[in-house]
Amino acid sequence: MGGIFVRVHHNLAALVAGNALTETEAALQKTLRRLSTGLRVHAAADDAAGLAISEKMRSQIRGLDRAARNAQDGVSLIRTAEGALNEIHSMLQRMRELSVQAANDTLTMGDREHAQHEIDQLKDELDRVGNTTQFNRKKLLDGSASVLWSSDRLSTEVFVRGGLAGKDGFGQGQAAGTEGNYRIELTADPGAGQVQKSHLFEVSESGMRIEESSDSTEAPEIEWQKSFAGRELHSMQQTADGGYIAAGRSNGFDYQIVKLDANGNVEWEKTYGGSRDESAQSIQQTADGGYIVAGNSDSSGNPNGNVSGNHGGEDYWIVKLDSGGGLTWRYSFGGSRDDEANSIQQTADGGYIVAGYSSSNDGNVTEHHGSISIKDYWIVKLDSLGNLTWQKSLGGSRDDEAYSIQQT
Repeated sequence: MGGIFVRVHHNLAALVAGNALTETEAALQKTLRRLSTGLRVHAAADDAAGLAISEKMRSQIRGLDRAARNAQDGVSLIRTAEGALNEIHSMLQRMRELSVQAANDTLTMGDREHAQHEIDQLKDELDRVGNTTQFNRKKLLDGSASVLWSSDRLSTEVFVRGGLAGKDGFGQGQAAGTEGNYRIELTADPGAGQVQKSHLFEVSESGMRIEESSDSTEAPEIEWQKSFAGRELHSMQQTADGGYIAAGRSNGFDYQIVKLDANGNVEWEKTYGGSRDESAQSIQQTADGGYIVAGNSDSSGNPNGNVSGNHGGEDYWIVKLDSGGGLTWRYSFGGSRDDEANSIQQTADGGYIVAGYSSSNDGNVTEHHGSISIKDYWIVKLDSLGNLTWQKSLGGSRDDEAYSIQQT
């Protein structure tokens, strides 16, 4: 019986050649990809670490390119503003030339009228250039370019670096001490999508509430501080020389008047009163450079120290001082019960208006509205020499006390 023979033929050389061809094609594809893109590392498979480095550098390069374009935009904006300012400068030079020309006495009134007509046209053109010069719809010369921040949201947070105007304790403008973090709450009308804030506004603006956030690191700077032992301060006002006048009560229960310079140093100090209690509640510098003081005194007897004419209990005690604190005149006003002055102001006629309370219904006080010991507003008008012009009691069946008064 014959056998079966199987013969297996192989081509090892062809297999080796096929593998080499596959590797060569892969290397060729990688080389062509590098040639076409110009990149040595095209994918993470090429070089993972190199790709991470290249992507970081690419991000930095694109950011720098964008910054360069931003800077070029800024240069273009400045050139636009510079061109407008050059035109304004030329017009101002022409206006000056016309003004000098009009000073020539050989010209007639008609000639000067023609020169004035050209000046008026140049002035209108100055206003037009200032109000319409813009770059990318942003006006450059009308003051709105000084915006410190802007927002189209109803609630935002902002950091102010400075420049906002504020008010000091006397209502005077100042431009310092506004730096810090702020939370701004805005009310926007429909159609008015953007709210802008510039240095032309004050920190506290009508219809806008600005509150300093708790994370602000800026603290008010103290210019100076003074401590005066044995004195109780009730009223203080800045004086015309930049200093301050203060009034209150000494530890001996007298009027204590202290004049300070702009740095808080004592220039002079005066004490006025009698054998019992006096307390100054209000002081104001007067038009003649002196001072008017209002408070209360219960020193009785005529005279009793600086006090005279007490009506019983505590009275309004009005004291007029000269610029050096010397006593010019003093008067007591009130009735047999307690009357205390809390505020005094000089009026336009040179007299004085005083407000406080009274629980009396005799002496200088009339028409008391409550029962005994009930307080009424008591308004007293004095002339420039301290004489009583008129007085009014205002109130009801319970206590009423006035703390401040001002002429309208």
